[in-house]
Amino acid sequence: MHGGGRRVVVLGAGAAMAAAGVLAASGWLVTRAAERPPVLALLAAIVVVRALGLVRAFGRYGERIAAHDAAFRTLAGLRVRWYRQLIAGPGRALPAADLLSRFVIDVDELQHRDLRVRWPAAVAAVAAAVTTAIAVAILPLAGLVLGTGLGVAGTVVPGLAYLSAREGLARQGAARGALVDELVEAMDAAPQLALAGRVPQRLRRLDDASAELSKIGRRDAGAAALAQGLGVLVAGATLIGVLLVAAAADLDPVWLGALALLALGAFETVAPLPEAAIRAVGVREAHRRLQDATAAPPEATGAARRSTFSGRARETRLSPRRSRPHEATVVARGLRHRPGTDGPLVLDGVDFTLEEGERVALIGPSGAGKTVLAHLLAGLETPDEGAVTIRREQVRLAGQDAHLFATSIANNVRIGAPRATDAQIEQALRATGLSPWLDALPDGIHTLVGEAGFAVSGGQCQRIALARCLVSPARLLLLDEPTAMLDPPAAHAFLTDLEQAAGDRGVLVITHQRGELLDAFDRVLELRDGHLTEGELAR
Repeated sequence: MHGGGRRVVVLGAGAAMAAAGVLAASGWLVTRAAERPPVLALLAAIVVVRALGLVRAFGRYGERIAAHDAAFRTLAGLRVRWYRQLIAGPGRALPAADLLSRFVIDVDELQHRDLRVRWPAAVAAVAAAVTTAIAVAILPLAGLVLGTGLGVAGTVVPGLAYLSAREGLARQGAARGALVDELVEAMDAAPQLALAGRVPQRLRRLDDASAELSKIGRRDAGAAALAQGLGVLVAGATLIGVLLVAAAADLDPVWLGALALLALGAFETVAPLPEAAIRAVGVREAHRRLQDATAAPPEATGAARRSTFSGRARETRLSPRRSRPHEATVVARGLRHRPGTDGPLVLDGVDFTLEEGERVALIGPSGAGKTVLAHLLAGLETPDEGAVTIRREQVRLAGQDAHLFATSIANNVRIGAPRATDAQIEQALRATGLSPWLDALPDGIHTLVGEAGFAVSGGQCQRIALARCLVSPARLLLLDEPTAMLDPPAAHAFLTDLEQAAGDRGVLVITHQRGELLDAFDRVLELRDGHLTEGELAR
């Protein structure tokens, strides 16, 4: 337990014991006062009650401050940690809404591992042990009864709460993700749904998803209420047991009052444990969902020197101008993959190799799986069958819809290399053919691109995305439809600039372009019906 956690437990246990002590001292004081002794005989007890009350108040305040400070620091570290794992290589593609839900709600849930689970359990253990020891000092048998009751309330009741909430909370994350996906999709497609008259059907789907999530929430609330009720029942039974034992031992009424209120106060320390047990289920499920979203695909070692494709493909050598010792390589063998759980099989035994220095074009009809293959090669998804051998720091993917953040051109490019200087960024941008545009901008590379890059054209957006790759240390570049929004002359200029800017890096370009534009590539591959074959236009 780190320093912040120890401070929380010490302050929390001190406050809990002070709270139980206030009740015990108050019980002694009230009972003794009923005997009408001299006022001076009660003075010490009055001072003790006041002192313990102050200790409880300041202890509670200090515990809250320390606990939330430690929790917020932990949360900041958790966000960085899980985001780094995400960019290192997610295990499978997830809808953007579901991914956002996991990285907001589930990461927030993880902060409760200490704040709502571990620390309350530690505080309850310390406080229960001390109050039991005090009860034993007053009357050993009563202390045994109290310790037994606290043990049941602190272990059995939370255990039952854990078991009753486990199934529901395991389904809650999936239900929440489904609702968010439905809502985002409905908002994005609202005009089309209205024109097609599909709004009522979509609303029914939203209602069903919301009802399912509410049903799970009500079941969890019922489990929590049942656990709290059981805790109160155990506390009442224990108090009755303590009173019976004290009465049988003919305990002095003054100490009987102290013992009875001590027993009541002791159960305040274990009262949060059923909720902690339910929270522990939520933390476990949040951790599982984040691991599912960020698990990196397995990486193998070694690299292939030749490209071999399944089916009708033939082995091909690099052209003489590219033949040289290669360092960076991505190798795929026997890839079989279908997007989602019930999607069509888009890759069926695909073999592929991209080496440093190669220029490869990948063509194929829409929906053939070209983007899926690019994601697999970049390590962003894991194939259903087969293996991809990569070194992640050697590969960069510029997606079909390159996203620009609402900041400057330089900061958008710097995503590819956080430590890149302005001079390096400007060199990368000019290498993509953006020199005339940059020279015309009043603030140069520090010009703001606007929300989602609305201030730049599609071609400029693609070139900024390429500059991100160029400024990075990657030796293999995967470009998904970089000429999709360009007319033929602009597409030709882009590919020409790419040839010069990429230098000796390996480049895979996914494109719909055909004809003379493909002359710039060493190999042209076609993906069709799940198979990768040598294109007819290969040189």
